Amino acid sequence: MYERECESVRLKTKLRSIVARQEQMKSAFTELKSQINIGLRQAEDVFASLAIPLMKLVGLKTTEMAEDGRFTTIILNNHNHNHFHFDQNLNHQVPIDNSHEESVAPAKAAMETGKKLLEKQQTQLAQLGSVESGVDELMHQLAEQMCDPMVEYVKGLMDDMKSGTCVRLLALVKEMERVMGDGRLQLEEAKNKERVAEETKIEALNRLTESQQRSQQNEGMLALARTSTTQQRIYGICLCNLPVVYKLVDESRIEGASSRHTMCKLTWRDGNERIHNGRVRSEEKMLKSIMAGNKTRMKNSILNCAFQYLWTIPYSILA
Repeated sequence: MYERECESVRLKTKLRSIVARQEQMKSAFTELKSQINIGLRQAEDVFASLAIPLMKLVGLKTTEMAEDGRFTTIILNNHNHNHFHFDQNLNHQVPIDNSHEESVAPAKAAMETGKKLLEKQQTQLAQLGSVESGVDELMHQLAEQMCDPMVEYVKGLMDDMKSGTCVRLLALVKEMERVMGDGRLQLEEAKNKERVAEETKIEALNRLTESQQRSQQNEGMLALARTSTTQQRIYGICLCNLPVVYKLVDESRIEGASSRHTMCKLTWRDGNERIHNGRVRSEEKMLKSIMAGNKTRMKNSILNCAFQYLWTIPYSILA
């Protein structure tokens, strides 16, 4: 695998260098072609500028030679377009004066310029031909040296695509997509379960709150019922123990009823419970009532005293 990668890198480098050279050749060919076009335009301009003077010169020369009894024929050599010569008749031994030579000099200069331009164009055409032949040879060499390795490289890539790393990567990607899909489904299920659990929790809290409110209401009602029952029991106990209380009061009056603070001890009929000793203001009222001899007020004072002491007794004793 590493060798194939190295070979592919080398092939890529060679291809890049060949492409760069070809681009350079294209740019050189384009530049050469533009120079040829420029030379052709310049030659055309030169010939166009010299055409009229040459025609005038040829006309004058023909007229003069006709007056002298001579004639001139211009012969064009088809094998070489760059050579022009004059074929004169038998009277060509007649010397030409200096004025005619001066008039022919510009024509000769123009012909020399045209010859140079044609030679330059032929040289450029030869260079173009050599460039084209070099490009053809380079393409043949490229085909011979690069096509077979490229074909083998492409075959190796196709084999890798069919049963190589690419197939394993595609299988791995599919497996990852499947696992991600399962994970998303599990996440959705977990979210749904959490939502249901949250709703159940809220419903349970609501029910608990309602049950607490109901229990508080029931406790309040039970407390009211117990309070009324306890009051009834206390009232009955007080009524049942009035003789004992009267007896104790009589005994205390005998011992010294003039005292402001008397220690009272109330004992129930069954003798199982005792009331705490203490200084009570209601006792003073009760003693004052006894001293005054008012039986009704004494009875009410005794009941008040009994109720105050009975409220200090635990509920378990009265139950």
